[in-house]
Amino acid sequence: MVAEDALPKQSTFEGQLEKNDPFAALERFSKLITPGWLEFEPSGLALRLHRGSVVGSRGGEPLGTLLVGQGILSESELSDALSMRGQMSLGVALTQPPYEVPESMIKDCLRQQTEGVIDRLQYEPQQRFKFYRADSPTGLFARIDLKDLQQRKVQLEFAPSLPLEETYRMAIMPDESKIQLTLDEWRVCRLLTGRRTLRQVLERSGSDHDGYAKAYQALESVMARGLLEVSAVSGLRTIFLRRKREIPASYHPPAGMVANLFLKNLDGKRDARSIGDELNIDPDKIALIVTGLYRDRVVDIIQGETELLRLVEDY
Repeated sequence: MVAEDALPKQSTFEGQLEKNDPFAALERFSKLITPGWLEFEPSGLALRLHRGSVVGSRGGEPLGTLLVGQGILSESELSDALSMRGQMSLGVALTQPPYEVPESMIKDCLRQQTEGVIDRLQYEPQQRFKFYRADSPTGLFARIDLKDLQQRKVQLEFAPSLPLEETYRMAIMPDESKIQLTLDEWRVCRLLTGRRTLRQVLERSGSDHDGYAKAYQALESVMARGLLEVSAVSGLRTIFLRRKREIPASYHPPAGMVANLFLKNLDGKRDARSIGDELNIDPDKIALIVTGLYRDRVVDIIQGETELLRLVEDY
């Protein structure tokens, strides 16, 4: 799985993006015969190029998170696979017994992972690029050609008007019997669990241009009609926690290694969402970790007690 390959230390080309447009740099370097990674700053997001196509990414939603989110794996199966894969990539390991996940499912998730990175490159300002030479990709990967990327760029022209990184759920209405939804609105509303960002809802609504556009317009419609409300997960931006000084040596965070790393970063100076984003943790997983640490009484609340208690109710 190419997304796990390390970037070389020495870049071959680097420079300022023209008009801060990462797609112009992508088109330029995709024409090179030499395969490699195109990394963007300040985000650190990267795309792997091979024979005129994108075949991998770095900085997007983890493959395991995508597989669990789509119900292909359980949390326990993912944990077992990560601990037992040895030198194999996660994608290849999951095609082997006892998991035997079809390669097509793995590739679909890898494609979704890369499209998520492309989305972020569009709405997160980028300033510089670096190109690193790399070997030809091996293992499982999804190939996305430039035509598909241009279509994706057209899709993302809708993006600025919606807060894509916020989590929403259906609001409780006084008389729900009077609510009428179109088929497109119903399709997106059933994905609004309060634990997904709007970007994740759009990604799950369809990868072709028409599907993405219809889903975007449906979200705009239900939001304009007041049918959505910010979920408790959005409160993570106002929650500041600090690790307690005295924690039993035998204590193990509720979600293993990731939660332990999150706990070590709690200094009371940064909000929970910012810390989770730095560690590349999905907002829903951040909420699970935060509520678990609170219930275990290993953190002090510096700010955001009301938001934290609301989160505890939902989780």
